[in-house]
Amino acid sequence: MKAYKYIVDECDPFEYASCFNSDWDEEDADYIAKDAADHYYSESAGGWKWNESISIEVFKEDGTSLGVFDVGYDLEPQFWVSQEEPVQPSCSC
Repeated sequence: MKAYKYIVDECDPFEYASCFNSDWDEEDADYIAKDAADHYYSESAGGWKWNESISIEVFKEDGTSLGVFDVGYDLEPQFWVSQEEPVQPSCSC
């Protein structure tokens, strides 16, 4: 794993960038940005609404920028199931 840093919406200077790890090399910067977004989402405590996108700038540890990426996400559907009691049909359909 390689260590990278990111800032969100260019609101913080590099000195306040969050650290995270990724299995991807720098030529796969879009995948690194996905890992950064996952880290941000898990650390944001509800600060990211599902229907909005954010800008994430990703850096190597030495401060070299890998680019700014527009990132959004979709909700994963959650299903629940309960078995109903069988009912007698009132008509023959």
